This record gives sequence, structure tokens and C-alpha cells, in this order.
Amino acid sequence: MGFKSFFSNLFKRKPISLPEKRKNALIHPMSSSVSTIKLGEKLRVDEGWCALVVAKDRPLDVFPSGEHELCVAMLPKTSALLKLTKGKIKKSKDKVDVIVPDRFKCDLYYINLEPFKNLSWRSGAFGARSKRYGLYRVKMMGTVDIQVTKPADFMKLFLYEWSHIPAGKGEKYLSELIGEECNLRLLKSDYSNPNDFLDTDKISKYLLEELNKNFARYGINIDAVKVVDVSVSGKVANQIKQEQESEAKGDTGLVEEVQRTIDESESPSESEKIDTEPQLELPDEYSKYNADIDELTQQHRANMKEQEQKSLDVGTLEEVAHEQQQNKPKKTKSKSKKDKKLDIDNKDKATEIDIEALLDEKDKDRSIDIELPEPERVNVTVGGSKVDISVEKSSPEEDLQERSQKCPVCGSKLLDGVCLNCEAEKQKKDKK
Repeated sequence: MGFKSFFSNLFKRKPISLPEKRKNALIHPMSSSVSTIKLGEKLRVDEGWCALVVAKDRPLDVFPSGEHELCVAMLPKTSALLKLTKGKIKKSKDKVDVIVPDRFKCDLYYINLEPFKNLSWRSGAFGARSKRYGLYRVKMMGTVDIQVTKPADFMKLFLYEWSHIPAGKGEKYLSELIGEECNLRLLKSDYSNPNDFLDTDKISKYLLEELNKNFARYGINIDAVKVVDVSVSGKVANQIKQEQESEAKGDTGLVEEVQRTIDESESPSESEKIDTEPQLELPDEYSKYNADIDELTQQHRANMKEQEQKSLDVGTLEEVAHEQQQNKPKKTKSKSKKDKKLDIDNKDKATEIDIEALLDEKDKDRSIDIELPEPERVNVTVGGSKVDISVEKSSPEEDLQERSQKCPVCGSKLLDGVCLNCEAEKQKKDKK
């Protein structure tokens, strides 16, 4: 080995490799910005990882685990895009040289291919409406277990949003993307009742199916989804909490009631407890005081009983009056005034008029105008001599005492027990 080759091997550059402190990351860039890689450099990839070259925002060549040389033959996609096989012609005075590129600029990323567990995510607040609870908002957070199966497609997911991924930001970016997707899938779901969103097992299963449908095309397999926390905003959360507490209290109350019943059945009664308790001897003053109280109590009970009996008597009278009112015969339709007048005219002059019988209950308070026949002048023979007298018919409004002094046939006043009107009528008939 010559002197020149010795120093060239001594100062030879170390292979590109993943730092030890980044071996728990999901994705890690080789540098903080675009790197310049010299053709012929060595690349070392750890087990369970892969290296990916990205140029002009495109994922290109993928290197599996092992040690590789970065040459044109190992970089077919990169060489085609960056034209690493084409040289530039450079002319001088006496000769023409073809200059071939010996380096290129790119982003080199290390991607973890092992299952990556407990990647946190958080959804935004989305609105939902329920017939029972009305409008409300929901937020969720949880974790996912993922595994990268296609590194180039996986890198496309980031390149849609970011041109470069800094160290330690890959997990954060992916968490944001998963949270946005969860938010979108929950909005499009058929769930409307907040109790459905609070069922973490049901929501976890639903999100697992929906996330795999979308992220499978980006080379990501979702192994598990776990919803850690669900928050419902506004009055709906308090309403649901009160319902849950009431249900819990109802169950506890039933158990306590059964236990209380068992305890009461097993425990002695109050009378037994009183009998078993020792009797205390009180002074005479206390016994006299208790006697006065007993006397007042008995007097009060007697007064209360008397009041109850009075109230019962009043209630009984009210009930009897109510029954009589119900059993009262129905009113008959009374005759009109015209009919009443005709009945009075058709009656014999010697009949007594019963005003109360002609009036119904509605007409009792009103006066009835009844025309009575005009008084007649008749000749009556008394003691052999004729006497010309005027006989006036009785009025229906006379007092009962006066009615007793009237003729029971025609209603005229009696004169020494003799009805002059009836006597005159009798004499007329005799003459005929």
C-alpha cells in the first residue's frame, strides 16, 4: 500500500447512518435541510428500518436494512430524475472534456418499519344533533398502533403538506393527519346520540375500520385504535351526568331497601325494646307534671272528636240535601197566561181559584193580571121584602183568613153564614 492510499483511507468519510438517540422515532431526516451526497458514499441502514431518497418533492429510491453504496447503479430513479448519467461538455483551447456529475442534492430519510404503538391523536370539536338532546359538540382523543408497509407511499402522505420534515416532527405531523381523518369520519357517521359517542369500544371499532380504508393507500396499516377520552360540551354533558347518577342511585337504593327490610325483620320490635329497657324512677314533681299533660291531652282529644262529629253531621246533611235535589221530580211545562185565563173563565163562579197552583216556579215572583167578572146587581128577598144589592166576586190575592169567611161554592162573603150570591142563583133557578 502506497503512502497516498494510506492517507486516503485514513481520512475516508464515515458511512451515513441513523443516530443512536433517534432509534425510537418513526421517521428521521439525515440533515436539517437539503443534503449534498457525493456519489460513492456508503449508507448504513439498521434492522427494522429503511432509507428513502427524496428529490424535488418526490420519493425515489428505497434502501432496505444493510450497507449500501450510493452510486448511479443503486440510484436508478434518482439518476433518471436528476440526470446523473448525462455529463456536460467543457471545451478548452486544445481539447474537449465531458464532465459527469459526482454529487447530487436530496433529502435522505430513515423510516421505521417496526410496529409503532401508542401514537396519540386528537380530533377537533365537531357538532352533532340528537332528537332528545338537541345540538351539541364532541371532542375525542386517543391512541393508534400503526406499521409502515410501503415507505414511498408513506412519504407521499407528508409531502402533500410539508416539503421537509424536521427531526422529531414526523410523529406530530402524522398525529395531526390521523386526528383530522377521525374528525371527518365521525362527522360522516350515522351516530347522533351522545351516548353512542361516549361508548368508547364502539367508536374505537368504527374508527379502526374507517382509518384502514383511507390510510391503506398510503402504505400504513392501522393495527389498533383506542379512544381514551370523550368530552361532550354544553348542557348535554350535565344532563347525561344527571341521568347516569340517577340510574346509579336507583340501583343502590334498591339494594339498600332490601338490606333494610332484612335488618328490620331480624331486629326486635319497638315494644320488645321498651319492655327490655330498665324503668327509671322519677320524682313526684315530674309525675305530677306528666299527669297534668295527660289531662290536657285527653281534653284536647275530646274537643277534636266533638268537632269531627259536627263536621260529619254537617256533611251528612249536605249529602241528604244533595240526594233530595237529585230525586226531585222534573218540572212540568206550565200553561201560558192565555190558557190560565181561559181556565179561570170556564170555571164555575162558585169555584175557588188557587193562585199557587196556576203559577210555576219561574212565575212565583211575578204578579199575574187576571180579569175577574164585574160585580152584578141582584134582587134578593130577605124576610119577604126585596133588597137590591151589589155582589162582588172575590179576588185571588185575598188573605187566607178572609178565605175562611167566604162561600166555599162561589167565593163570596158570607153574611151571617149565608151566601147571598148562592141564594140569588137558587131563586133564579126556582123561578125558571
